[in-house]
Amino acid sequence: MLAHVSETAHYASSLHDAAYVRFAEGILGPASERQLGDDAALLARLLHNHDELVRVQLLAWLFQSREALAKVVSCDLSTLEAADVDAPELLPALRAAGPAAEVLRAAVEIEAAAHARLPEPELDHDGLRLFLERLLVVAPRLSASRVSVVRALGRRGRVRGREIWVGAVFAGGPTTAHLGWQAAHEATVAELAEAASSAVAERAIEHAAIVLLAERSRRAALVSEHAQWFGHFRGNAPDPALAALNPELQALVGSLLASSE
Repeated sequence: MLAHVSETAHYASSLHDAAYVRFAEGILGPASERQLGDDAALLARLLHNHDELVRVQLLAWLFQSREALAKVVSCDLSTLEAADVDAPELLPALRAAGPAAEVLRAAVEIEAAAHARLPEPELDHDGLRLFLERLLVVAPRLSASRVSVVRALGRRGRVRGREIWVGAVFAGGPTTAHLGWQAAHEATVAELAEAASSAVAERAIEHAAIVLLAERSRRAALVSEHAQWFGHFRGNAPDPALAALNPELQALVGSLLASSE
């Protein structure tokens, strides 16, 4: 759903992906011919900044199965209790997201039948597994993570705890190598989030993760591979130099570098 909201493209948390939109249109037809088009336009009006977009994306982690979702599909988020969901700790943030979260939830339900007509993602499981094993030297947290595929993420990824989501290979989309490096980045974000003080902001953690992965890549002689991945985001990504971080984060990155040597 959020891959179709092009108006959010300038936010760091955006999931808009033009390649995925073209892929879906080739099979399902234009979004403008379904409710999806109107819902995407409404979400564009409701999501005003990076933080609001981050909050509504928590909806993706609220249920672990469609069966769990189906039991409360007719209930508003405001009425759900801890026993109704698989991640009750997310309910306060989703309620704070206001109508955008409810619109997104309803839009996903309406689009579900069309989305189910998309073919299963093509994925070289063994190739990706071997690639991830190679990247343990730059992202050791991968060894304790579960990497899953969400095709609409395109070249982006998401992480929560030990669960990492990356896109899938499709025409015009990411390569297996890109998915591997994206998973490595998400694993590094999780590593930093666990090691940092709770007072460190989410965007600062993201920046520190970019720096840490770049430095580990340099030490592992994987600079060119890292650069190919990072080049897709260079226009919107923070400076990967250690000096770009504040002293507290420089010290944290330094300690993680030392611990992984």
